[in-house]
Amino acid sequence: MRILDPNIERPGRIARGALGASLVIIGAVALLQAPLLGVALIAVGAFSIFQGASGWCVLRACRLRTPF
Repeated sequence: MRILDPNIERPGRIARGALGASLVIIGAVALLQAPLLGVALIAVGAFSIFQGASGWCVLRACRLRTPF
C-alpha cells in the first residue's frame, strides 16, 4: 500500500472540497478580526481541499471511519 492511496469515494471528495472551500472563505474574512484564527482556518481548509482533490483522507488512513 502506497502513501496517499485514494481511500474515499466521490461523495466524500465533494464533501471535503466543499468544507475546504468554506473554511478558506471564512478564514479570509476572519483575517481582518483575528489573524491567527484566519490563518488556521485557511490552512485547515487548504488541507481539506487537498484531501478532496487527491481522494485521500487522513482519518481513513489512520483506520478511523468517517460518514463519507
